[in-house]
Formats: sequence, C-alpha cells, structure tokens
Amino acid sequence: LREDPSSLFVMLRSALPDAPLSRRGEADDYLDAHLGGWRRRLYERLRSKTSRSLANRERLRFCRTRAFGMVKRMLRALGRDLVARGLLEQFEDVFYLRLDELRGCYDGGGTDTQASLKDLVAARKAQRVRDSQLVAPSRFVTSGPTFSPAELAEQGWVPFTATEAAQAGTVLAGTPSASGVVTGRAVVVDEPRDVAGGILVAYRTDPGWVAALPSASALVIERGSPLTHVAIIARELGVPTVVQVKDVTKLVRTGMEIQIDGTLGTVTVLAGAEHDTEAEQGAKTAHE
Repeated sequence: LREDPSSLFVMLRSALPDAPLSRRGEADDYLDAHLGGWRRRLYERLRSKTSRSLANRERLRFCRTRAFGMVKRMLRALGRDLVARGLLEQFEDVFYLRLDELRGCYDGGGTDTQASLKDLVAARKAQRVRDSQLVAPSRFVTSGPTFSPAELAEQGWVPFTATEAAQAGTVLAGTPSASGVVTGRAVVVDEPRDVAGGILVAYRTDPGWVAALPSASALVIERGSPLTHVAIIARELGVPTVVQVKDVTKLVRTGMEIQIDGTLGTVTVLAGAEHDTEAEQGAKTAHE
C-alpha cells in the first residue's frame, strides 16, 4: 500500500456507502436469553481472553508486515543502484539474488560483474518458469540442499495438468468461514484487485488482499483457514466466505455463475462461463 495506495482508496470508496452493521448486539441478546449464572461469567472471561489474544495476534502480524515492507524497500533501493551501475537490467531482478550474492556486490566478496549477475538472474528466471509447471502438495518438508527432480516427485510435486471446468450442478465442499449465501459470477484472480461485485475466487490470500474485499460479494479460497487474516476481516465486513475448497481455482472459471453458502461451506456451480463472459458486471446477492 505504501508503494501503490490506490487499492486503499478503492476499499474506502466501496465500504463507506453501506458499512455493515455489527452483529455483536444480536449475539449478546441471545446470550442474555439463554446463558446465565456461573456459565455466563465463565463465558465472558473466556471471550475477553480470546478477544485480547486475537487482537495481539493481528498486531503481531501487522508489525511483521511493516518489517517485511521495510526490507522490501531496502532491497528495491539496492536494485536501483545495481541498475545504475549496469549490473542488472531492472531493479526487480534483485529479488532473484541470494543475500550473500547481493552483499558481495558491495563488499567485493561475491559475484559483481555485469555479465555474471545478469546471467545468474536469467538462469533463475528460467528455473522459476520450470518450477511454475509443478503443483506442490498441500504439505511437504524440506531442509538442506535444494530438491532434485526425483526428490520433488518423491515429495509429491507433480507436473501441472489442465483440468476440465466443473459442470453445472457440481457442489464443492470447503470450510465455512463467514456466514451468508450469495449467488453471482465468479472472478478467478491470482492477485488482489477490484472484482466489481463478483465472487472473488483465489488460491491463497495474505493481508495485502484486504483492500479487495469490499469489492467482492463473497470469497472462495482454495487454501487458508477460518483464522487467516482475510477470513477474519471478511467476517467483520459481513462478506460470506468459504475456505479450503480443494481445486476450486482449477474447477471454477471466471464468468461461471456460482452460489456460495458461507454457513454450510459449499460452492455450487449453477452455470458455465459460456453463459455469461462478463464476469465483473456484478453479482446477485441474497445474504442470510
């Protein structure tokens, strides 16, 4: 956001007209009617401790994000200096270097010639392209030197293969994260952006995706959990969310009409993308 605050303005513009009402009052009324005595006192103590713990968790993540941002700005500055010295083609190439290699550009202890650095970056870009053709398992363990192709296969890394889109009537199951039912057009993205009222479908998210939430009528995330940063913010904003939906980014295409049930944790395909390719014209929502 520090480098490009435009997404923040989009978030504020989307959120201001009709900010969601807090449901805490409804929950307290329910507790007043159904929970009393020592059970209520125990509940209030647990709720207070949980609230403080969640707040501390988010503060830690916020401070960590700021630290990452500071390091990223430092590396970008070094990248621009290396471009000015003719050692790199563009400043973003600095992220293809290891820290010891970058340090060697300034202390004389590493690779610092124009040809060698540019060749090294080109080789790692080519390797990244090859790596992008592999699909990682949901969990793997690594230590020591990098994996050989055989070791990658042994750990469950497999070549990417095209998957046919889900047919109408297909129901995908996930983990409910924010309640509500929404019917609308899917918008499958790999980076945070304004989806103009569509249902945002992504493989994973991080705190940087928060700015895209107000533009989405619902969220469907292939990875993550109900305690991820984006899922917590989605509940605060009242955006129905389902997480841990296996292969959803392969089975759902931009433009498909889908229904999200954030209470049951289901994603139902209602119509294929060919029925409406204008995926970002909005969504028909019906929150429950």
